[in-house]
Amino acid sequence: MSTQPALALIYTCNLCQKNLSPAGPPIIGEKPQERLQKLGQALVAHLQKEHNPHVIQMGLAGQQYSGWLFIEQFTHNDTELAKESNKTRLHMRALTKRVHIPDEIIEKQVDTHLPDDPRRDKIIGLLKGMRDSLDEVPPLDPTRKG
Repeated sequence: MSTQPALALIYTCNLCQKNLSPAGPPIIGEKPQERLQKLGQALVAHLQKEHNPHVIQMGLAGQQYSGWLFIEQFTHNDTELAKESNKTRLHMRALTKRVHIPDEIIEKQVDTHLPDDPRRDKIIGLLKGMRDSLDEVPPLDPTRKG
């Protein structure tokens, strides 16, 4: 039986799977900003106590993102800075991307919707190329998996 209050909002740490309910059930009339501030403090306290190396990594990622935002406010002809800025952007994109379409899904969809189509390999190649373009990856080895 759970020891959590029935109406409590529960937050599960993705690093250790511990369930946290730092704020208890929502309080009627409590301002959302106050509740979010208390919640944020409690979640940060857990991360600092239990996962300090990750907190350090998050701080560095925040600095990297902040630096990228500053650089993006300027037009320039510095090719090295542009390269580094793009690497940062792609890194942040990879961290926040929620959907990945592996080769197997593309192949299964083509086989399902166009069974026995003689253009199968060309269609699959086209779809993989479009996926890779949208994912902003360079042309890849055609034997690549996923």
